[in-house]
Amino acid sequence: MKYVYVGFKGKNNPSFYIVSQFQDSFFLTNSFGGIEKDIENIKTSEDGILLFGLKPKLKNKIQIELVSKYQGQELKTKFDFSMFNRVFEEVEVIYNTNPTNYLCNFAYYKLLEKFNGNAILIHVPFSKEYADKIISKLK
Repeated sequence: MKYVYVGFKGKNNPSFYIVSQFQDSFFLTNSFGGIEKDIENIKTSEDGILLFGLKPKLKNKIQIELVSKYQGQELKTKFDFSMFNRVFEEVEVIYNTNPTNYLCNFAYYKLLEKFNGNAILIHVPFSKEYADKIISKLK
């Protein structure tokens, strides 16, 4: 499978570190206006969009966001995330349906909108060691 990997700019951000390890990668500006402009430049979804975001409170687990809400509207992913059962079999995975109002949720909403639900948001902890584990599972 060939995915487009999307993360946020910032060399200390684990989403930047993860996404920078893949050829088909895009980086989003850490502002609402910047995110919209950046997403306009993503031309293809290949087999889907994998958006990575930082969630500092996570420890030794990832959180997969199943929905996004923006301005009273809700979009749900249509992404086949069953592959994560194999990819992340050694990693605890939390599935969330209660999104926040932060940049990750906004970016996720805009990606779901643009790519007709063919995107998934994966929140990761602030840990280079854990990011390396995720990268090794995805390669």
